[in-house]
Amino acid sequence: MNMTTISLKQLISSVESHLSASGYSKNTINRYRSCWRKILKRCSIYGIEEFSYKKCLSFIQEEYNIPSLENLKHHHVFYLRTIKVLNEYALYGKILKCHQKLGVQVVSEFADILSEFLNTGLESGLTKRTIEGKSIQLTSFLNYIEKIGIRKISLLEPEPILSYVKYISEKGYSTSTRSGILFTLRNFLSFLYEKKYITTPMQRIISCYFF
Repeated sequence: MNMTTISLKQLISSVESHLSASGYSKNTINRYRSCWRKILKRCSIYGIEEFSYKKCLSFIQEEYNIPSLENLKHHHVFYLRTIKVLNEYALYGKILKCHQKLGVQVVSEFADILSEFLNTGLESGLTKRTIEGKSIQLTSFLNYIEKIGIRKISLLEPEPILSYVKYISEKGYSTSTRSGILFTLRNFLSFLYEKKYITTPMQRIISCYFF
């Protein structure tokens, strides 16, 4: 499928439907929609109706003050992703996996939720170094649950969490490193529950048994 000549409004509508059908949460879709509205507004100002990856990418960089595509801040990654998913759908009729550094791959829904969580931490005043540490820790967790067959965060249950805790215990981490990983995981699970990505407060598993 090639939709490179489709109007931007039509493309956005198609991608929204695709995200919904693929099981993306309302919160994630709303975050995409917020960015797309700003792009539509800018395109309207310049009389642009058809989707152009290059122009939309430029508008996103201007809108969110992203000077370079290198050494991106975590919240910038999501903003750029909003344009990349439009381009992927226009070219292939689907949204591809999100490719991260060092060959690490996380399914798109996980990548978006992770970005939202990290952005929340950044807005609360956490340092870039702290955010990067949390990103590494949670990427490991998300890759783990994906490998055992969980491809939607809404399907997460206590058993895989306990399995992951056992997994990191067997890795030989120091007590402080292990505690740091569990602390981050507990906060992430709390975030998922508060944002209604999951319906069970599974952060209590970490609180009750590992602290």
